[in-house]
Amino acid sequence: MILDKLNSYLSKINEGKQVGQVYHYTTPGRALGILRDNEIKSGNYGPGPDLDKKGVSLTRDKNFHKQNRIIHGTHVRFVLHGDSISNNNKIHPYHGTIGMHNDEQEEFVHGNIKNAKKHIKEIHIMATHPERHSDFYKEHYKELQQIAKEKNIPIKEIS
Repeated sequence: MILDKLNSYLSKINEGKQVGQVYHYTTPGRALGILRDNEIKSGNYGPGPDLDKKGVSLTRDKNFHKQNRIIHGTHVRFVLHGDSISNNNKIHPYHGTIGMHNDEQEEFVHGNIKNAKKHIKEIHIMATHPERHSDFYKEHYKELQQIAKEKNIPIKEIS
């Protein structure tokens, strides 16, 4: 009986944080790298004392791209299973990314997100982004479609 209670407590401790659906915005080139390497690689985030922390920034805000906040050509959005990410990674709420507002509903994942394919629900291309008609964009989009199809990940343009 004591062993059953202990196992029950341990299973609760080992459960990941319930995060729900989250989004990761990135550039077309980095999106290709994520699909090729099967890993979302970490970057440096700040400001202030957090500047030295490496991790992946996610948002719960599905309308993030509609608020004139596309930064550095980040017009590819990965729709991710936040719960499965939290089962394998240390994740916590995060506010104040450089250049962003404090109302982002952001999550911060420490380190890289490995085995990315198992966390990706679908890929969205921001159809309203001004660079979408450039040759560079079209080339990357075509390759993104091909790799996503090979990996059975839905990909679509959204506005």
